[in-house]
Amino acid sequence: MTKQEALEIIKNENLKVNWFNSHPVEENEMVIEQKEEFHNVYGTDERAAILGIVETFNSLSEALENLIYRARL
Repeated sequence: MTKQEALEIIKNENLKVNWFNSHPVEENEMVIEQKEEFHNVYGTDERAAILGIVETFNSLSEALENLIYRARL
């Protein structure tokens, strides 16, 4: 998946996503961020704290697929 494809899905499906720290982390959203050469994906709870597991990916494409999958849940 490309960044453009992911952005289209996020917009079309009105998914609550924090796209590479585009705003301060909010409650009940999925977050994708880049740390060095890795991409982290995680969700937040009603207090904007990390909820569950932070998944780390070497591949941007895999990280985007995981982000979209989890944002749709």
